[in-house]
Amino acid sequence: LANGIDNANGVVNFDNRRATISRLSAETGGGTVQLGGYLEFLPELTYRVTADAKQVRVRWPETLSTTASAHFALNGTPSSSTLSGELLLERAGFAANTDFGALLAEASQPIPAASPNDYLRGVQFDVRVRNAPTFEVQTSLTRQLAPAVDLRLRGSPQRPVLLGNVSVDRGELQLFGNRYNIARCDIRFANAVRIEPAFDMNLETVARGVAVNVSFAGTMQKFRINY
Repeated sequence: LANGIDNANGVVNFDNRRATISRLSAETGGGTVQLGGYLEFLPELTYRVTADAKQVRVRWPETLSTTASAHFALNGTPSSSTLSGELLLERAGFAANTDFGALLAEASQPIPAASPNDYLRGVQFDVRVRNAPTFEVQTSLTRQLAPAVDLRLRGSPQRPVLLGNVSVDRGELQLFGNRYNIARCDIRFANAVRIEPAFDMNLETVARGVAVNVSFAGTMQKFRINY
């Protein structure tokens, strides 16, 4: 998930109590990031920092590359702070020969706990994730797949939570080795304790010249398939 940083430049002004970011920019993942705000040192360390990213590409999981723009604000102290803002999905692409079902199974695995960090131990997320109007997933796995994304990232780095919905009403995808037309696909995130997607999909395919309707429902741990 980590990206390298190139061409970082800017001005940070220091005094006895504060470091103020006059301007600070860098290039990463094929896009740009600009930072602003300040850090106050006394009477305790306090953050008031913003970050604006434009068309930055990240790879996570390893088989998925996503380009997005974002505005984030980190406000608070090491013991209690909030990372808020919005992430706008612009493009997504899968590595060749990746199976969408295997990708969903991988994404449903528990996220490893973040390493303890004294400066970020009290962070709570409040980030909206949505799609740009032109967002589309177009790869060898999918065709004309344009998801509508409306999610909210909550929780902490140690225990993130995702709430909301992803819906698709057209397109094609490769799932568990077979290619399907999408009649309807809804992915709901409603578990307020951990990231647990629940699927409700109606797919169509042709097997040996016979049209087959397949419905998938449930979570990756408890999946129901009806023909």
